[in-house]
Amino acid sequence: MPPRKTKVKSHEDRVQEYWTYIILCLILPLLPIFLEFLTNSGVVAVTTLTISAGFYAISVGTSSDHRIQFIFGFVLCIVFSCLFGMVSVMTKEGDYIFYYNAASLMAIVFMFVTHAKERHTRHIKEGERFWVW
Repeated sequence: MPPRKTKVKSHEDRVQEYWTYIILCLILPLLPIFLEFLTNSGVVAVTTLTISAGFYAISVGTSSDHRIQFIFGFVLCIVFSCLFGMVSVMTKEGDYIFYYNAASLMAIVFMFVTHAKERHTRHIKEGERFWVW
């Protein structure tokens, strides 16, 4: 990504840039999971969580400036895409659901937290703009 030419000067604007990114790029992509949770009596299908974890990992990983986070996102995408294929063809639901759901949620939380930390540095400490209006 080419460097941004303008920097944010005030602390309030830096915080605003940071939270704009968090809401639009880290929270909004999780909306389908939240909606399924709300409309399905607090239950999210294991297939929804596994494929969401894979796509979330690759989308967050590709928007990172750190190679290691990109690699983690790429590997997690492959792992959870394979898991999605496995759970999609399973006909009997058993104890595995808890482990797949837990692994999917941990991957989403891991990518969220590490990327939010990176963006905190970029937007609040360094003053990088999210969007140049």
